[in-house]
Amino acid sequence: MKETKQWALVGLGRIGSSLEMDERREKPCTHAGAIVVTKGVCLAGACDTSREARELFSRQWKHLDPAPLLFSDAEAMLEKLRPDLLTIATPPDTHLALVRLALSAGVPVIVCEKPIAWTLHQASTIRSLARQSKSRIIVNHERRFSADYRAVKDAIDQKRYGNLLSIHGTLYFGRSAPHKAVLIHDGTHMIDAVNFLCDAHFISKRRLGNPKSNKGTLQLCGYAGAVAVSLDIGGERDHLVFRLDLNFERGKIEIGNGLLRFLKSVESPFYSGFHSLMPDITPRFRKTGYFSTMAATAAAMVDQNGMPSPSSAEDGWAVLRAIYRV
Repeated sequence: MKETKQWALVGLGRIGSSLEMDERREKPCTHAGAIVVTKGVCLAGACDTSREARELFSRQWKHLDPAPLLFSDAEAMLEKLRPDLLTIATPPDTHLALVRLALSAGVPVIVCEKPIAWTLHQASTIRSLARQSKSRIIVNHERRFSADYRAVKDAIDQKRYGNLLSIHGTLYFGRSAPHKAVLIHDGTHMIDAVNFLCDAHFISKRRLGNPKSNKGTLQLCGYAGAVAVSLDIGGERDHLVFRLDLNFERGKIEIGNGLLRFLKSVESPFYSGFHSLMPDITPRFRKTGYFSTMAATAAAMVDQNGMPSPSSAEDGWAVLRAIYRV
């Protein structure tokens, strides 16, 4: 086992590197940023077919010592570095080819940006390849690693408010994108968050609205295990909303971008003989660690051969299956 694990990165765009310069986001917020802060690893190499992207990356991370080697070809990078970990942060239609390449090179742990693929067939192929390989894949469904969502998962598992009965999700992302585009990009995160919280795969049973339209709202209704789930995917808004409302027997939890609120059922101060929801003690986090925890988990998986992926190729496939049913 190498004392310092070698980590390679292919794809040096927004999620790969450049979003780290966004002053308002929690840091780290990119794959490069997460690798750099992870103990026991070294960002040994970085690859992009775009010369401009490589040059920007080089300027952005010029303070690293040693500096990552830059490549324009992923196969050449893997052959030279033989890394312990590879992150794939490229467009989803390239994921299958790069996963094949990483598996053939024997990379022990592969981090793949979401969605796991562009088509359900590609996702199924990646799932099959992962099942047959000793290598393990982490799909970057980041909320599985985020402290706030993990706290909600603990509350569900501990039955803090009794049984979870239903979830309503709201996802609005810009004015012009068709609902299907919103669904496959940020909706990927929402569906996986539902799957994670419910320990089951969401399956849509009914659809209202046209996925190809960017007008009004697309509504999906279905189940994740025994939990009823409704999702509201909308266009024509000038604001971003990512929110889940979880309804329990004796309470409610609201979680989303910039939102975490626990509410409990108590004797109503408004109506005799009834209960109302009132604010409960809600955990607070200075940082959620959504990217850094993912990277630390990936590094730990290299040392622990039997450690399962908390966001596997199977999980990535399940999300796309739900989307393509729509």
